[in-house]
Amino acid sequence: MLYKIIAIILILLSPEAKSIKEQIKQDNSPVEIKAKKLKIENQNRKAIFTGDVEAIRTDMKITCNQLVAYYNEKGSIDKFECIGNVNLKKGEKVATSDMAVFEYTKSLVTMTGNPYYSDGENKFWGEVVEFDLDKDEVNVKSIKAIIKVKEDKR
Repeated sequence: MLYKIIAIILILLSPEAKSIKEQIKQDNSPVEIKAKKLKIENQNRKAIFTGDVEAIRTDMKITCNQLVAYYNEKGSIDKFECIGNVNLKKGEKVATSDMAVFEYTKSLVTMTGNPYYSDGENKFWGEVVEFDLDKDEVNVKSIKAIIKVKEDKR
């Protein structure tokens, strides 16, 4: 079950257009997980990783102060919450915030609390940054952006 939890989180930054469910089925990459503590609350159906949480798979990495995974009675993950100093990174793509919530059934990651997203030289800030993983779309509410315009030298 812990592999499922971390595998889903690490897939968040995948640039491929496949749905997250397809990626999870096809991805067998090993995952390295580090945290100071893990507490599993079976009655509340959640697993809580705390203290310098770090999960790495290939070139993707997520770090935060606390990661909470919520699962249903069958053991499937419904939702993740990354709390405190959230940092997701894959290649040149970086996203940071105070909190990130991943709703598995909607394939939606919502970052709040000073969210910031950059892809190379392009930088975006807003009140809320949403990643639709199935559509490979990023939506920023109340946006401020710095966009690098490339000159066409014909």
